[in-house]
Amino acid sequence: MDKATVISMCGKAPVVGTLLRKIARRYPEGSVATIRNGPLRGYQWRRSHRYVSGYWLGIYELPIQECLTRELRPGDVFYDIGANGGFLTLLGSKCVGPEGRVFSFEPLPENIRSIRSQLELNATENCAIVEAAVSDRQSTIAFCGGKDTSTAHIVGTKEAEDGAVVLSVDTTSLDDFVQRAAKPDFIKMDVEGAELLALKGARQLLESDRPPRMLIEFHGEQLKQDSCALLCEYGYSFHSLDGRTCGGIPEERHVLCLPPQCKA
Repeated sequence: MDKATVISMCGKAPVVGTLLRKIARRYPEGSVATIRNGPLRGYQWRRSHRYVSGYWLGIYELPIQECLTRELRPGDVFYDIGANGGFLTLLGSKCVGPEGRVFSFEPLPENIRSIRSQLELNATENCAIVEAAVSDRQSTIAFCGGKDTSTAHIVGTKEAEDGAVVLSVDTTSLDDFVQRAAKPDFIKMDVEGAELLALKGARQLLESDRPPRMLIEFHGEQLKQDSCALLCEYGYSFHSLDGRTCGGIPEERHVLCLPPQCKA
């Protein structure tokens, strides 16, 4: 068992986790840490108490990090849809290398500022920030800030938390976006209930001669069933984060979706 896994397991223990979070909050807002664990070991991270400490510790969602590290290839075009603070954008940048390209989709201004800061801090040159939410069309919509930066969402896709700030943001569909940018080889999607909308706006991409591999976090069982039914129309198969074929749709929230020409 590697060090990052051990630290992650300790952080999930109630007493130890509370203690670690108290220690983490002693660091000044905006201070810079060197990530010492996980695939991004050696990268720089500008701390913000808005985001989980797992980012700068390098232990954030290790199974997702391992999936991306396994699936992303040098030279790939990676879409990080719902990029939050930019941690997985950085990981994608590392995985696809200087010949690859990363598009980081994020509509929330404070998240955009974090992504830009992390990219500048690491002198990352293969990433572009797309200041928009991904939906089924190009438009302007109401966007709920959520209880924290990771749960912001399009109004109507899930219930708004009490006191959440609602702002107006631009949206794009994937079919519109690929008309002016490189097509994705791999998509990571975490859009807090807008998964089906995003997929409905990608039908041309899904039926193209090079449909993308995708890692999608689903926010609700019915939403997962409906989204996977749409993907089945295009021959996609569904796999767990470690790449295992499940003979159906995995029970987990995170599903690796592979087009017919791909095998896990």
